[in-house]
Amino acid sequence: MEQNDKDNTLGNTAEGKKKKCCKRKSIRKTIKILFALTILNTLAIAACLVFLCTYKPKVLLLNAEGKNTAKNTMDGNITHYTKDFYMQKTKARTVKTQIQMLEDALAAYKLDMGEYPSAEDGLGALRKAPEKEGKWNGPYLKSAVPKDPWGNDYIYTCPGERGDFELICYGADGRPGGFGADADISNFELD
Repeated sequence: MEQNDKDNTLGNTAEGKKKKCCKRKSIRKTIKILFALTILNTLAIAACLVFLCTYKPKVLLLNAEGKNTAKNTMDGNITHYTKDFYMQKTKARTVKTQIQMLEDALAAYKLDMGEYPSAEDGLGALRKAPEKEGKWNGPYLKSAVPKDPWGNDYIYTCPGERGDFELICYGADGRPGGFGADADISNFELD
């Protein structure tokens, strides 16, 4: 009788481990699907922006406070956005997509390691196993950690000021603060 109870306990333990493994695989699969959808969303946005740049629609301009305003020319027509404006908007969307991708990779890392990479390990821990003990099951990114569209590194802090971690892009100027193309974008400011 006792032997049957031991066999059942071992079977339940092995079954429990199998369920945990399946749950992790399911979470990883969900993260991969979300990543693919994010990429498709970025491509759709880029296609829309190319369309808008090609046909130069009449639109509103942004004033110094970043609010929409209509600027009239001498003949009364609304001024068009410049091509540079569309490029900056596209770069800002790219930053948001890359930050979301990095957040997904960090979530997968935490799932395996039990915590986010330290500030010292940085985002490089998503591609190369850190020296600390853990069940690193990466790489969590298919390619190298991306730079922002202006060629700067993303700033990763752990713990962050507003959460477990913070990812920041300092914009075109590569410095904190700024307006327009120079504005900072953080993982806490995503739409």
